[in-house]
Amino acid sequence: MKILIFFLIFFLLLSSLSLSQNIFKRICYLRPESNFPIDYVIQNNICTHIIIAFVSIDSESNLSFDQTFIDFLQLCRQSIDTINNNENYPKLMFSIGGGGAGGWKMASSTDERRKRFVQSILQFIQQYQLDGVDIDWEFPSWPKKLTQYSERNDFIKLLQEIRRNFDHEKQISGKHLILSAAVAAQFVIIQVSYKPVEMAESVDFINLMTYDYFIHKWYWPYVGHNSPLYSPINLPFNFINVTKTFSVEWSAEYWVKIGMPRHKIMVGIPTYGKRYTLFHSKINYPGAMAISGGNDMTYSEVCEFLKRKNTVEKYDSIAHSPYAHNEPKWIRMKNFGGLMIFSLNADDYRQHCSNIDNDDNDDSRILFPIHMAIRDSVINS
Repeated sequence: MKILIFFLIFFLLLSSLSLSQNIFKRICYLRPESNFPIDYVIQNNICTHIIIAFVSIDSESNLSFDQTFIDFLQLCRQSIDTINNNENYPKLMFSIGGGGAGGWKMASSTDERRKRFVQSILQFIQQYQLDGVDIDWEFPSWPKKLTQYSERNDFIKLLQEIRRNFDHEKQISGKHLILSAAVAAQFVIIQVSYKPVEMAESVDFINLMTYDYFIHKWYWPYVGHNSPLYSPINLPFNFINVTKTFSVEWSAEYWVKIGMPRHKIMVGIPTYGKRYTLFHSKINYPGAMAISGGNDMTYSEVCEFLKRKNTVEKYDSIAHSPYAHNEPKWIRMKNFGGLMIFSLNADDYRQHCSNIDNDDNDDSRILFPIHMAIRDSVINS
């Protein structure tokens, strides 16, 4: 059976947008990983913000983490302090939660628990000299249930409690602590989980997860782009309004429409691809049926896939998304505040792609080709 992959990389428009008031942010998520070249990331100014993911929540509404996480966090802090020469960036943050993580309902359910939880966050930031926290609750009130409004309201109260404590800390130390929130891009979740106007009052920015639009399920056995800039027309049941919202453009603009300021929206970019086992090898376009969905593919794995015999690259002119890679020039042109990349780990820092295309003695090879291309597009603007 033929394997089909969908992968999206954004390269940004070189526009005349002024950066004097608000820096165009490059938010990079990073999971702890042994022998990770963090010095390279910092020396090459790849990210303005590095978010180490993820910390959990225990049964007492305190942060839960292991020594591996702490060791990696301290390594990042040391590298920034050593290499950065007292510059303001990159900011070092940590993220709580992630897909499938629990503990949020309990930690946000009462004033007492929220205060305890936020104190745990503040102590963690102070102890490890961090610049802020990212709240990745996936997702308040979702799937939709009777507790819908209480969880959504508790999420707002939690953000407000964090902001109050951060503002108080600024009065004492003079340091502004950053609060961000990772949020869904899918319409059905947005409607249930968020109150954007109230969120905007507390957060410095949101990390909009404009990817995973297509995930193979028994009730949705179709292939599709991981992160299409525009909505394809060949989607199954495309006459249903919800399917027309499966695009980066729609999600980002919708968040603006419902009250999130543009400069606080970091548009998400995945460094990984989706793969599917097709129902029939001849039916291999967006919207085709699939028997199953495989594990996500890193950029290095995508490069290897493209070099296989009989691999064919195609371009979806409607979605502006080649099945392998893409170059839409859009985020800067629309005046959003920045972008979020998930993740540094999935970029080709082991140079597998370079080894495929170049001689081993080629000195022109670079680590993190996706992140570096994004960096250059932004810096050269």
